[in-house]
Amino acid sequence: AASLRAMFGLGAAEAEVALQLAEGMEVEAVAARRGTSVATVRSQIRTVLTKTATKGLRELSTLLLAMGRPGGG
Repeated sequence: AASLRAMFGLGAAEAEVALQLAEGMEVEAVAARRGTSVATVRSQIRTVLTKTATKGLRELSTLLLAMGRPGGG
């Protein structure tokens, strides 16, 4: 998560959400695990997509995998 934060300027929560989604978790499961609402997670996703210049979760996952592994860093 630290490398994501440094490379893309993500906040801690944004990086964790990105990694959890890249690992295959559903938005609802991410929200439940983090103790936040689905709306909050969706907002964080929009921010992550903007900061990483990706167009969707599939592209984001591809980017994270290309960096080594979803949790790498």
